This record gives sequence, C-alpha cells and structure tokens, in this order.
Amino acid sequence: MLLAMTHKLTHPPDRLARCPTCDTRTRFQYAGEQHWPARVAQAAGIEPVTRLWHCDRCHTTV
Repeated sequence: MLLAMTHKLTHPPDRLARCPTCDTRTRFQYAGEQHWPARVAQAAGIEPVTRLWHCDRCHTTV
C-alpha cells in the first residue's frame, strides 16, 4: 500500500481501434505487460516486453 501511495503508477491512455475478434471499432484498455525471456522472444520474433490491451466489447486480450 505504501508503494502505491509514494509512487504514481502510469500507463498508456485508452485507445480506439478495430478489434480483430469482434470486428468492432471500440475502446481498448491497457492491461499490463507480458515479459518474455530473451531467447523465447528471439525465437518467436517478438519483443521481450509486450503490452496487453483488453477490448471493451468482447474482452479479448491483444
């Protein structure tokens, strides 16, 4: 609790985009970050840190 009171946690603002699952233009809320080990990220061809977003309509995580 003290950490939350002394450090302001910020995240990206919500974004409007078309959801690939429900095919609706909707708001996406920031859900956090997924951290991958460097060797896994390199093998998959992705960044080691991926931002996750939730669709407001169908709740898909992208």
